[in-house]
Amino acid sequence: MRAKRGVCGILLAWLGLLSSLFHGSRATDALTAGRLDTTTALQQAQLVAVANDGLNKRDVAEQQQLVVEVAQKVERQGQEEIKAKAEAVAGAFEGGARTRGRAGSRGSTSAWNPTKRELAVMLDKDPDKYDDWLAIQHNKSTEIHGHKVHFPTEENDDIGRLPLRFSSHKCTGVLFQHRVCHFYNLIVWNGTFLYVTDDNYTVPDVQMTYIGAEPFRSKTNLSTILNVTDPSQLVADALFDWATTPKILIQDAIAFYMSYHNNYGHLMGETAPLMHSLLCTYFGRCSYSDEDREGLQIFMYNRQPNVTTIMPKAIREELWPCFSKLPVLRVNDGSLRGKAVVVRHVVAGVGPACRGFPWCRARFMRVGPSPVMMASWKERAMACVGLPSGLQVNAERPSVVIINRPLQHGRGFINAMEVAHQLERDFKQLTVHVEELNEESLSSQATKYYRTDILIQMHGAALGNLVFLPKGAIYIDVVPENNDDKHTWAFFLGRDLMPLQINPIALAAQRVELMESIISAMPEWKTLTKDQKQLVLKEHRCPPQNELSFTEVVCYIEWFMKRSNSYLNYAQVKEVMSVALESLDAWAYKRHSSYMGTAMDITDFRPDRELNDLV
Repeated sequence: MRAKRGVCGILLAWLGLLSSLFHGSRATDALTAGRLDTTTALQQAQLVAVANDGLNKRDVAEQQQLVVEVAQKVERQGQEEIKAKAEAVAGAFEGGARTRGRAGSRGSTSAWNPTKRELAVMLDKDPDKYDDWLAIQHNKSTEIHGHKVHFPTEENDDIGRLPLRFSSHKCTGVLFQHRVCHFYNLIVWNGTFLYVTDDNYTVPDVQMTYIGAEPFRSKTNLSTILNVTDPSQLVADALFDWATTPKILIQDAIAFYMSYHNNYGHLMGETAPLMHSLLCTYFGRCSYSDEDREGLQIFMYNRQPNVTTIMPKAIREELWPCFSKLPVLRVNDGSLRGKAVVVRHVVAGVGPACRGFPWCRARFMRVGPSPVMMASWKERAMACVGLPSGLQVNAERPSVVIINRPLQHGRGFINAMEVAHQLERDFKQLTVHVEELNEESLSSQATKYYRTDILIQMHGAALGNLVFLPKGAIYIDVVPENNDDKHTWAFFLGRDLMPLQINPIALAAQRVELMESIISAMPEWKTLTKDQKQLVLKEHRCPPQNELSFTEVVCYIEWFMKRSNSYLNYAQVKEVMSVALESLDAWAYKRHSSYMGTAMDITDFRPDRELNDLV
C-alpha cells in the first residue's frame, strides 16, 4: 500500500511540475537554472492536490513531502535528464490514462481519462480555449483570434526571433481627460502592457473612458495596466524568456475601456461613434473599407472575463467588425498567456471630443463630436450593415414606426396597436407599423429604422439606432411619468446628429401602469411604510429623498421607467404628429439649403439627478 502511495505521490509531483511548465511555458528551463525552488514546488503540489478531490489530508501531506524530496533531487540533476522527464510527463498528461489513489479505496488504482474541461479546470484555463492553449504549449503553429503565433524554434520565422526593442511614446493634451498617447513597441505579457526602458520613466495619467464621474474617471487610468520594466527584469522572470517565448506581432492597436458594456444604447450611441472618431483621428482609419479594418486590434481595458459574453449579441457579433476584422480582446485574455504579444503602435486615451450626454459637454471638460466626424460615422455604420447612405424621408407618404417592447419586459406601450390604427384614420397620408426589436441582429434593426420617416419609441437603449434613420427623419421621444428630464438625452443626441438631419420632438410624459408584482419583491420596496407605498401606487409619486433609506433614483428609474408600461395619450400623440408632419414639409422645401433642427442646448438642466440614473 505504501509503495502504491509513493507511486501516486511521485506521479502527482511530476504533475505539479507539469502544471508549472504549462502555466509559464518555461518552468523547466527555470528549474534547470535553479530558479524554481522547493517552495514553488510545494505550491505546485498543493494546486495538484486540490484538483484531485479524492485525496484525504494524510495523502496530501505525504505527497507534499514527496514533492519536496523530488524537487531537491531534481535540483541536483542535469539539464538533459530534467527535460527528458518533463517531456515524458507532458506526453503522458496529454495522451492517456493515469492512475491515482481514491479516497474510498485507499491504495487501489483505477484508470483516469480526464476530459478537456477537467484538465482546463485543474490548470486554471478557459475550457473553450483549451485547444488553442494546448497547441501552443506543445509548440504547434496555430492562430489565436486571427493572430498567428510565431515560435523561435521554427525555421525561417523571423518574427519568432524578433529582437527586444525599447519602448517609446508621445502624448498630446495637457488635461488628464484630454490626453491621448501613442506608444511604440509595447509588450503584452500575461494581462499587462510592458513599457521596456532603461530610463526612469513614469507612466502618464490617461483616462480610458469618456465617463466623467467616479469611479469611472479615476479607476480607468492607463497606469493601472501599463508597467515600466527594463530588460534585466524581463530576463530575471523565471517564466519569461524572450529568446524562447512564442510571440504574436500586432502592428496597430487601440486600448479602450468599454463603459456600459452590457447596454446596447450606450455602446451603439456613444461608444461606437467615439471609437470611430479615435480610429479616424489617430490612425487615419475612417471608413468600413477592408484596408481600414485590416490588422487593427481593439484591446479592452476591462478585466472581467465575461465582459464580451454579456454584451448584446448584435454588438458583439456585428458592431465591432465595423471597425476591425479582428475580434475585440481583453488585455488579460487567457488565450494570450504564455505568449509575448509585441504591439508596434498602441493609442490610449479619449481626447477632448466625444459623443454622449452629459459627459461630452463643457461641465465635464469635453466637447461634442464635430459635424464632419458624425457624418463619416454614419457612412461607416451604413456600409457596415449593407445599406446605402443618402436616403431622404418621403414627406408626401411618410412611414411611421412605433417601436414597442413586450409588456412582460417593461417599457412597452399598452395601446400601441390602437394608436397606430387611429393615426392612419386621422392622417390619410400615413402608413403606421408597430415593430419590436427583441434579440434582432444589428442589420435587421438598422433596416427597420432606415425605412422610417417618423419614429415613435420609448426612451431607452434603442436611441442608439437613430443613426440609421434617413435624412430629415423625425424622432418622437416618449418618457414615462416622473422622467420628463430624460428628454434632454434625446435632444442632445439630436444636436449631435444634426449633421445627419435628424430632428427629435418631445412627447409629454405618459401615464404608466406599474408592474407591482416585480416591484413589491425588491428589497427597497420592503423598506417603505404603508403610506409611502400608497403614494407610489395610487398617486404615482416618489417619496422625498429625506424619507427614504435608499436613493430616490430607484423609484424614478427602476420602478417608473423600467418596471412599468405606458398608455399613449392619443390626443397628445396626434398633436405631436401634426408638428412632425409640418417639420417634414418644411424640410422638403429646405433640403437644398442649410437645415437646422430644434434640439436645444440646456446644459444647466439637471437631467440625471446627480448622475446616478444613467440609463
